[in-house]
Amino acid sequence: MDKRVKFDFEIDFTNGGGLQGQDFRLDIPADDITDDELARYLVADLRLLMVGAVRILNKTVIEEPHKRPTVPRVAQVRRQTKETDITLRLALDGSGQHSIGTGVGFLDHMLTHVAVHGLFDLDVSATGDLDIDPHHTIEDTALVLGRALAEALGDKGGLVRMGSAYVTMDEALALVVVDLSGRPYAVMDAHWHTPAIGQFPTSLVAHFFESLAVTARANIHARVLAGRDDHHQAEALFKALGRALDAATRLDPRRAGAAPSTKGML
Repeated sequence: MDKRVKFDFEIDFTNGGGLQGQDFRLDIPADDITDDELARYLVADLRLLMVGAVRILNKTVIEEPHKRPTVPRVAQVRRQTKETDITLRLALDGSGQHSIGTGVGFLDHMLTHVAVHGLFDLDVSATGDLDIDPHHTIEDTALVLGRALAEALGDKGGLVRMGSAYVTMDEALALVVVDLSGRPYAVMDAHWHTPAIGQFPTSLVAHFFESLAVTARANIHARVLAGRDDHHQAEALFKALGRALDAATRLDPRRAGAAPSTKGML
């Protein structure tokens, strides 16, 4: 059994208006959580901005059956070409454990953020023709990650399917929105100030997201809304990608295993 907290809430926004909810539930250590702590969890879980007052009402601790999937959502993929050799293992219901080595330091750094902030267990081992440039290694790693994501999701029964996240990194602000719809499409809106971050050309940030969308069969919109430092902008994007994928890959028990689509399938 899992202990959860159930509560009603009222939220006032600083720009006017508000939001109310009843019988809202969160998977957090609930026995001694204060209203102030619960309000912070709520705002983070709903990814709200410009929040003023938060009122927690009718808070109770409940026990519910463990909701983790009985079949592990795990995939291992190897892609071997004359340009790269990449092996990747992805566990969707993980804790952020990771072991990543691609030969491109900044790519390793970004994939680490996807794992840690998405709570995915991710192992990546890649070798590529870095004597030419990092293009093939970065592109192919994204293709393998997307394929592993698609395989781990299976038939997508009971899936939340959509997720989004705003993430800041100092002066930078990024938004990533994901729909695991089965229709690959990517849109990137970002302005870069330098040609590369370490060995990672900034022109390939968009290409990484595009390649990921193709093999994951996902619709991904990514935007840098503010920023001056390219490292900060890229880091905010990849952290937001991890958090958006975390939200989209969760299972909603209310669907009872049904596909989250009016078509009846994805």
